[in-house]
Amino acid sequence: MYYYINCALCNLHTFILPAYNTVMMMTMMMTMMTMTMMLMLQRLREEQSRQEAEFDRQRLAHAHAVELLTRENDRRRKDIDDQLAVENRRLASEQKSHLHYLDRDVYTNAPTAAYFMQWNTSSR
Repeated sequence: MYYYINCALCNLHTFILPAYNTVMMMTMMMTMMTMTMMLMLQRLREEQSRQEAEFDRQRLAHAHAVELLTRENDRRRKDIDDQLAVENRRLASEQKSHLHYLDRDVYTNAPTAAYFMQWNTSSR
């Protein structure tokens, strides 16, 4: 006749002869419990390792996404700066041609002495 001991947590099982004394049986059970605890600790470490790997993967994915967004922002900022420079050159050219028009066509009459004589004619 044998005693059958099964550990549900770690699927360890063994047969013990009835001739073993109680101390030996307790030692076997303690060994099985120790092995169970070691397996649980190993599973916990594996789970932590999987979580850390997942966190690292997410961290790298986020860093990559941030890098792509930064590049896109830089491209848009450069495009806006280029458009602003083109617009400024156009406005400068327009202003230069307007000033040239004013000097050439509008400001042609130089004031004469008679123009200045119309002021300060009374003592009031």
